[in-house]
Amino acid sequence: MKRLLPALLCAALLAGCGADAAAPAGPKPAPETAEAAETLPQGALRLVWQGGDTYAMGGSTVYGVDSGYYYDARFLTGLDLDTGVLGLVCAKPGCAHTDAGCDAWLGPSPADGYTIAQCGAFADDGKLYRVYVTAPEHGGGAAYSTLTVSALDGSGQTLLCEGFAPDGSCLDIAWLADDAALYAVAESNPPRADGQSSERTVVLRISKTDGSVQRLFDWSAGGEAPTATPRLFAAAVCGGRMVLGQSRPPKAHTGSMAGDAAASRITWHVLDLGTGTLGDALPLADEGQLLELRDGAAWQIDEAGTLTVQDPLTGDVLRQYPGLWPAELEPTAVFAVTDRYIAIDGAACSAPQDGSPLYQPHRLVFDRADGSLVRELPATWWKDGAEARLPALYAQNGSRAALLVDSRTATAADVGQDGSVYTHPSESPVYAVIGLEEYLDGSQDWTLCTPPDLGPVGPAATR
Repeated sequence: MKRLLPALLCAALLAGCGADAAAPAGPKPAPETAEAAETLPQGALRLVWQGGDTYAMGGSTVYGVDSGYYYDARFLTGLDLDTGVLGLVCAKPGCAHTDAGCDAWLGPSPADGYTIAQCGAFADDGKLYRVYVTAPEHGGGAAYSTLTVSALDGSGQTLLCEGFAPDGSCLDIAWLADDAALYAVAESNPPRADGQSSERTVVLRISKTDGSVQRLFDWSAGGEAPTATPRLFAAAVCGGRMVLGQSRPPKAHTGSMAGDAAASRITWHVLDLGTGTLGDALPLADEGQLLELRDGAAWQIDEAGTLTVQDPLTGDVLRQYPGLWPAELEPTAVFAVTDRYIAIDGAACSAPQDGSPLYQPHRLVFDRADGSLVRELPATWWKDGAEARLPALYAQNGSRAALLVDSRTATAADVGQDGSVYTHPSESPVYAVIGLEEYLDGSQDWTLCTPPDLGPVGPAATR
């Protein structure tokens, strides 16, 4: 069977959309940085937002964006996982929620001349942090990055730091935290003189007290491989330590992009935050069909269908389930792990005989105690009315989950090259909330979110 690249998942994330209360006025000077931290992190290191299109939890609240439309201003929303009710994160009495005076205001849109690389929010230690970073090398506009802090209800927002993004911009940022600081793992692709592709990853430490910035680590690559550019990214926190994943494309082109992806390998490394050095590859085999870092452990399914859970730092096997995964299916992702269950997604390895579409999604639920198959959960909705889809996990806080359960045709708006606004048909996602183990027990008695449109979701909803 073809080996798939691992999908690096992490539980208890928190995300959304955020910016300073006022619209950016233009480029800002970069802060002073240090080449390495002088002290080790204080308290437990935690991954609070993996970046990208990933949304996740802060207590029982999911932070998100009120609109995914290109030209709209952004406002911060909070979805209650217990009730399914969505509202703006603003506690200001009598607020009309229409402009920058609202506590939920997040910042300008691309129509204001800014190409956004990251617009988001995460909560840590009882405070709400909002991020706004532009990407001027992808569409023009000014270089700008800002980080603000406020109360969880959105009130009292103040600037913590600005101008921190490397190269004046970035592609994406993952955020971690400990008791004293935030850590930004920023990826960018600055231009090279030879015109070849490049990748750069910078790890910054930002003090929660005064917003001072230290540059802990700086890595770059590009042009070395004919198939793809190596990448270094935030993967997980294991044993309180930051783990970065490094992709290693094949040295020779296989003949297709899919073949290059299948031939790529990922190694995981601990970043020493005190010295700014990257350690040797962790003892993970990465030779099976599936390998993920999740909840501080490595989960791997090998060619024989055995699921192995091991400590990524030491390689010690924590638990093993021989022959758990059926040979006729190819595993694609660990969907969820609870006290009772392990749920894994997969797909058929060969074309069905009945002429149905090649991709047939399967979600198998296993007993965590002995690895026995408990049930298969059914597909509940169909993309474009024809392609079967399983509910996708939008966010969870352990006991409660928000799922993408359907889509409906809607009208979206966009901005043309001449600046005019136009509308076009678009699929609008429909979300619902339910107890995670209730869903794994086979229940579809979920509560639809109101309003249902929370904006774009991550790769799990579209694969």
